[in-house]
Amino acid sequence: MPAVKGERFEDDSSDRAEGDDELIDRAIDVVVELGQASTSSLQRKLKLGYARAARIMDELEEMGVIGPHEGQSPGRCSSVPSRRQSGGCADRNQTRRSSMPDTGMMPMTREELNARGIDVPDFVYVIGDAYVDHPSFGAAIISRVLEAKGFSVAIVSQPDWRSDRDFTRFGRPRLGFLVTSGNIDSMVAHYTAAKRKRSEDAYSPGGKAGKRPDRAVLVYCQKIRQLYGDIPLIIGGLEASLRRFAHYDYWDDRVRPSILEESGADLLLFGMGEHSILEVAQGLRDGIPVGELTEIRGSCYMTAPEHTPFGAAECPSYAQVCESKKAYAKACRIQYDQQDEVYGKRVIQRHGSRMLVQNPPALSLTTEELDWVYSLPYTRTYHPAMNPGRGAGDCRGAVFHHPQPGLLRFLQLLLHCLASGQADHCPQRGIRDPGGGADRADAQFQGLYP
Repeated sequence: MPAVKGERFEDDSSDRAEGDDELIDRAIDVVVELGQASTSSLQRKLKLGYARAARIMDELEEMGVIGPHEGQSPGRCSSVPSRRQSGGCADRNQTRRSSMPDTGMMPMTREELNARGIDVPDFVYVIGDAYVDHPSFGAAIISRVLEAKGFSVAIVSQPDWRSDRDFTRFGRPRLGFLVTSGNIDSMVAHYTAAKRKRSEDAYSPGGKAGKRPDRAVLVYCQKIRQLYGDIPLIIGGLEASLRRFAHYDYWDDRVRPSILEESGADLLLFGMGEHSILEVAQGLRDGIPVGELTEIRGSCYMTAPEHTPFGAAECPSYAQVCESKKAYAKACRIQYDQQDEVYGKRVIQRHGSRMLVQNPPALSLTTEELDWVYSLPYTRTYHPAMNPGRGAGDCRGAVFHHPQPGLLRFLQLLLHCLASGQADHCPQRGIRDPGGGADRADAQFQGLYP
C-alpha cells in the first residue's frame, strides 16, 4: 500500500508473504489472459508492489509457467501446470493484446493501454517534455513509483494544445490528471536571458522548438478544465514549484499570482514528490474528494480564508507584494525560513478572496527508499513514438546532448532542491561521460547516463 501522511514506504521485500499461494494462482490467470507476463502487468492487475511482483515472476518461471526473462521483453507464456485446469497459452497468444508491441514503458497510445488490459487509466500524465523513461526525468520517476504501487498511468507527451485531440486520447481518467511542463521551465526552454527566441528546445525530440506552449502548465490545465470540468487536477515539476507563491516574472516584468490561482489546479506538489504523489493517489482511490486532501506534506492548495489552518506563518498578500518591494522581500524571507522538513511550518498568502496554503515540505527519502526508487524497471530510453529526427537512433543524442540552457537549468534545479529542504538531492555538474571517458562540460545534472 502507498505511504500516507508522511509515513515511509512499506518494505515488501521480505521473504514469501502470507497469501502468496493465492496470488500465484491469480498471477497464472493473468498470464493466461494476457498471453504474456511481466512484473509491471502483475503489479497493475494484482495491485502489488514491485518487489513482491518480481518475486512471483521468479516463482512462475521456476514452475515453468513462463519462460526466462529476455532483456526488456516480458516473460514468455509456456505450459500451465497440471494443477490448473487450462488449455495453455497458445490460442490466447493470438489475441489482440499479445499482438501489440510491449515497449516496457507507460502507454502513450490507446492501443498500448488496451494491450495492458486497461480500459481507463487511473491517471493521465500530461508532460511538456519528450517522454523518456529515465530517472533523470521527474515524470519517469513519478509514473514508475505510481505503477509500482498499483496505479495505472497513461502519458500524453507534448500534446498539441491548439486542439482537443491529444487531451482526449485516453478519455476521462479514473482518478485525475497530472500536469508538468517537464524537466525545465517552458519559458527558459523558449527564450534566452535577453528574451530572444531560442532556435532549439533541449528536451524535445531532435531539439525541435515549438513542441510546447509558453507557460505550459497554465495552458495544459486550462485545456483540461475546458474539456473535463472539475476533475482532480494536480500540478508539479520545476515550473509549478517555483511559482507556488506570488512571484516576480522576468518575462512579463511584473509580479504574478500563485500558479495555483492562475491554472485552476486543485493541488500543487513541490520538492521531491515520491511521498506526496502516493498520498494523493491513495486518497483519491479511497474516495476522498481532492478538496479534502489538505494534510499532505509537500503540497499547496487554495482555500477560503475562514478555512485557513491555525499556526501558519503568513506572508504579505499578493496585493501587498505587487505594491511594495519591501513586502515582496519579506514574503520571500518567510517562505525560505520555513523550508526545513523538521521545523518548517505551514506558510499562507492571501490572494484576493482566497488563501494559498503551503504545507511543510515532504520528508526526505531514506537510503532504502531512494535505492528502491532507482531500482524500478526504467527502460532508460525514449518512447518509440519520440522520433529523434536526427538519424542518431539514440535518445542521448536526440534529447540530452544540448549544452544550452545549461547553467540556468542547473541553477533552477539547485533552487528547487534547496527551497524544498532536499539539499542531499541537489544536482552535480561535471559528470563523467562513460562513452568519451572525460568529464562533460555540458552535463546538466546527476543521473544523466545509465
